[in-house]
Amino acid sequence: MLHARVIHPPAFGATLVSVDEASIGGIGGARVVRIQSFLAVVADREWDAVRAARALKAQWSAGTGLGDHSKEFEAMRAAPVVRDQEIAKRGDLAALSAPPAGTRTLPRPIAGPCRPTAPSGRPAAWPTCGRTASRSGARPRTCTASRAPCARMLGVERDRVRVIYMDGAGSYGANGADDAAAEAALLSKAVGPPGAGAGGAGRRSTGSIPRAPHKLLELRGAVDKDGEIAAWETQAWLPISTANLPNIPLVSLDAAGIPQTPGRATGP
Repeated sequence: MLHARVIHPPAFGATLVSVDEASIGGIGGARVVRIQSFLAVVADREWDAVRAARALKAQWSAGTGLGDHSKEFEAMRAAPVVRDQEIAKRGDLAALSAPPAGTRTLPRPIAGPCRPTAPSGRPAAWPTCGRTASRSGARPRTCTASRAPCARMLGVERDRVRVIYMDGAGSYGANGADDAAAEAALLSKAVGPPGAGAGGAGRRSTGSIPRAPHKLLELRGAVDKDGEIAAWETQAWLPISTANLPNIPLVSLDAAGIPQTPGRATGP
């Protein structure tokens, strides 16, 4: 099995300009794999892959950057509402709209930023896509929950991809396991037999792991002259998942120029 490490761009939206393959020439058995802006190194030994990933010199474009963080919640309020849903309603909000004498209204916005759903351990995948997959009737195997994107990048039918689930580190939300499996499948297809195991595909950095979307809560309360709650209202602006999204969009597919359905998956 070959060991691999993926080199992610230093900025959002950056593309790969050039790679100096000679920069890892002193590490025996290590070589570069490049598919458009998808960049990785593979080696016979894991430590050599780690060393090569650290030593490889690559030039990236400046990137597109992200939106203005200070205005993101204003943009959420101003965005079109896809679905207005009332979860529960009890009584009326007269104390908020027209508070009686002695009643105080207390507004309180609570903003939930875009947080990384970082796992406690490094996601990894080991696809068997080389000699095993070349046998008659053999199926490529990978540790992933998404067969569709792996089948597409391998150029095989979906039912020819066999999924083997492995225990791994827990997290709240997507933990990067599908990303690691997609990277491993890309590498295995690129290097050929005996396949490449992209164990720990460089996803310990919080810059290249899945993130939870923004959320915004706005709370208003009214307290009467005795300090008792007279009224309470909570409004939430939450992102909605893209309908019929075939799989979680993967960074590696975009980098490699492989078409995928854009969208948003807000669940775990």
